[in-house]
Formats: sequence, C-alpha cells, structure tokens
Amino acid sequence: MNAVKFIGTSSGIAEKERFHSQILLKCCNYNLLIDAPDGCTKALLYANEYYNEISGILISHFHPDHISGLASLLQQMKLGKREKPLKIFVYKKLKNSLKKLLALTYIFTEHLNFPLEIIGFDANEVFYPTRNIKVAAFLNNHIKNKYNVRIPDVEFVSVSFLIETKYGNFIYTADVGNENDLFVFSEIDLDFYIAEFTHINENVFPKILKRYNPRKLIVTHYQ
Repeated sequence: MNAVKFIGTSSGIAEKERFHSQILLKCCNYNLLIDAPDGCTKALLYANEYYNEISGILISHFHPDHISGLASLLQQMKLGKREKPLKIFVYKKLKNSLKKLLALTYIFTEHLNFPLEIIGFDANEVFYPTRNIKVAAFLNNHIKNKYNVRIPDVEFVSVSFLIETKYGNFIYTADVGNENDLFVFSEIDLDFYIAEFTHINENVFPKILKRYNPRKLIVTHYQ
C-alpha cells in the first residue's frame, strides 16, 4: 500500500475546520509522519489513523505549527502502551535541541516504554527511514535569525524534502522563505509537488509545472 494522506492543511493560524499542516506517508507497512504540529494526535485520530501505528516522524523545522504537538504525541504513545520502536528524523544541528525540548516536558527518551531513536540528517543528505523510502533533505530560507539571537544549541534551520518510494516520488517544500526555495531540487519528473503556500505567490505555479512536470501540484498550508 502507498498513500500520501493530508492530516492537516492549515497555515500557522488556528482554524476550527482544519488542523495544522501534517502529512502521513503510508508505504510498505511503514507509516512516516511529516511534522507534528499543535493538536497532531487528535488530528490523526480524526483522520482514523492510530498514533501507535506511526513508524517514524520527519521534522521540517521548529516553528510551533510544525513541532509543538510532538511531546504530546509521544506521551500518548506511552500512555497507549506502545512497545514497537520509533525513530524521529531531524536536521542534525537540531538534535540536541529536540532532546532538551522533550526533556522540558518530562519526555525522557531513555525512559519511555518503547525504544525511541532521534536521528540527525545533514543538508543535501540522502537517508532511508526504511528500506523502501528514500529522503533527500535540502535547506531553505524560511527561518532567519532576524533578531540576531544567540542561544546555545539553537539553530535557525528549515528543510524541504524530496521523498521517493518504489511506487512514486514527491517533493514537500514545508514552509519556504522565497520563490527560489521552490527550485532547490534537481529537474526530475514527479508524481506530486506539495507546496506550502503561505509565503509564496500563486504566479510561481506555472514555473513549478514547467520545471518538474508533476502529475499533481498540491497547495497546502494556506489561510
């Protein structure tokens, strides 16, 4: 089975009718959750997806509407008596920050009732959450240190992904900073191009279609 399921599609502004941006890739008995925003556990249940069936979690960046539900999701997995392993994939310079963030909510990775591994990936790195899912990570310009903040272990990083399975491939931009971020990937034929729309103009869509020739261009994360 292979499916891309949109658990949430809203922007960073909370809405009654939609949950924050969140995607579930279901492939070859592996369920990869992309981002874990505020309310992600309830959003999964609302979509008839059981959180303990999640195999791995891929994080694009640390804005609250993409990560603030992660600690709660892990707590529900613990309360739900999860036993099978879970892997979280995050940009490597954010790995320690993620561990500290979870610890501040009393989620200690070493003391859950299931094995949890936090795996760091690098920019332009290709990695495999499971044998049948290939992920390429590309940095984008969505997050900038506009206040010139200096805090240990805090990195201002946002990532876009090219995801390939034996059934097809797709780009997920996550949030982007400008139009150029939409074209950080090589020119390839795609099944889907999933663009978060909050920070771009619709005039760029013909350029996406021309460069990548996707079967479908899907716009999400809009107000």
